[in-house]
Amino acid sequence: MTVAANAQKQVALAQKTGVKMQALYRAEMWEDSVGEVRQMLRTRNRKEEGLGLPLPGGPVAVFEPMGSAMLLAGEGGLEDRAVGEDVEILLSDSTQVTAAVEELERKGRARTARLTATNARPVPVSFEARIASSPGTQIRAKGAKLTRKDGRDTWAVTIPANGTATLTYTLTDPE
Repeated sequence: MTVAANAQKQVALAQKTGVKMQALYRAEMWEDSVGEVRQMLRTRNRKEEGLGLPLPGGPVAVFEPMGSAMLLAGEGGLEDRAVGEDVEILLSDSTQVTAAVEELERKGRARTARLTATNARPVPVSFEARIASSPGTQIRAKGAKLTRKDGRDTWAVTIPANGTATLTYTLTDPE
């Protein structure tokens, strides 16, 4: 019997239990428009998180318990990850967590928009919106903090069970 180099690692990974993962929902945005919200899992490839070994790329299936059965919660993919790197697994589009943007005002080079994220689940969920923009365009949030991640302004929030969260922000184009 022959075992390919990556096959042994994949078997070892499949047997990992107790890996600490953050479940969240992410919307990718372009200025004042929003795409589909996707389910995702995030962790760091470290022993403290239950990993700490080189991770080979490949398909990922996520299951969650439902009574005495395990139901498929989503499928995604994983790129090769070295020890210490962040790991993000994008799963399917969400039907229970959604996002919409409406333009509120336009004045000269500035336009103000409102992002509304809605959670139809019976539990609170973590949500993030990553806002991409043209070079030189400034984004300022009203009453919320944006962080910069992977070259994008990012809003992170917990949406309450069966509730909504809103972000009002202004985009100012360069002169």
